[in-house]
Amino acid sequence: MLFHAGLALGAFLGETRYVSDGMLMATAETLPKLIGDEDVQAGLVYPRLQDIRALSAEIAAEVIKVAALEGHVGKVARRQLDKGPHYLLQWIKAKMFHPQYTR
Repeated sequence: MLFHAGLALGAFLGETRYVSDGMLMATAETLPKLIGDEDVQAGLVYPRLQDIRALSAEIAAEVIKVAALEGHVGKVARRQLDKGPHYLLQWIKAKMFHPQYTR
């Protein structure tokens, strides 16, 4: 679940039109880096599900970076990437759906 959400988000926002082996590899290499030291010591193999939104944004950013290197990223994502990694990540987070529940 953690893997797919970030990959799909990056491919969608990056307007990549397809998912390359490089994008899959970036996702697979980024996910373990997002596991906190406390979680590793607790024996967790994956990051906690409660962090899925932040993790998905981080993975999406890496997918977009690889897509750009491969020449498969859209103009909007390219502009955000050119501003720097912080701006790219903020842009991704701003584009994410935020559910608002009413009682």
